[in-house]
Amino acid sequence: MAVQIQIRRGTASAWTSANPTLAAGEFAMETDTDKYKFGDGSTAWTSLGYSSLPSTAISNTVVDAKGDIIAATADNTVAKLTVGSNGQVLTAASGQSTGLQWATMTHTAITVADTTDTSCSVALFESATGDLGPKTDGGITYNAGTGVLTATGFAGPLTGAVTGNASTATALATARTIGGTSFDGTGNISVGLAATATALATARTIGGTSFDGTANITP
Repeated sequence: MAVQIQIRRGTASAWTSANPTLAAGEFAMETDTDKYKFGDGSTAWTSLGYSSLPSTAISNTVVDAKGDIIAATADNTVAKLTVGSNGQVLTAASGQSTGLQWATMTHTAITVADTTDTSCSVALFESATGDLGPKTDGGITYNAGTGVLTATGFAGPLTGAVTGNASTATALATARTIGGTSFDGTGNISVGLAATATALATARTIGGTSFDGTANITP
């Protein structure tokens, strides 16, 4: 069989009017204030103090608005940190009593250049982590009108088709033979002339005279 335990209860005014003396350890509460008392067997209601939460308990009265945060200001000491503004973030701040504060995030605006800008600055980032604010360098620019990227130098392998001339003489990866002379592009070559007369494979007629290159002709 279930057992039901009921606590003595009544409104604050009803308790004051009746002013009973609670037995030692007897519990009673005010239904309209949610306050309660424990009797000691000798003190009347109006002279008996209300019981309270233990000192280690945190009361909901610490906060009073949406978004408030309960923080500590010292050992076993709590305080309210009022909610910040929209967009702010919570950061550590040793100079504040709670060790915390709301801060506004800083950002860097990036404006995209239009397609006719002839001297766009190229965005650079100094590291892969941390502060990634874009930087620029006058040594590299981009012409949005022509699609040309200009820099003072380039290092590293180059793949794909390129146009224009090399700024300095370069050698062929594989030398070629021209007129019996090896040529790699680093210097000029001399092509020797034939030492003996040679004939054309097929003679031709010049001024009515057959000519195969082996002799002079007289007009």
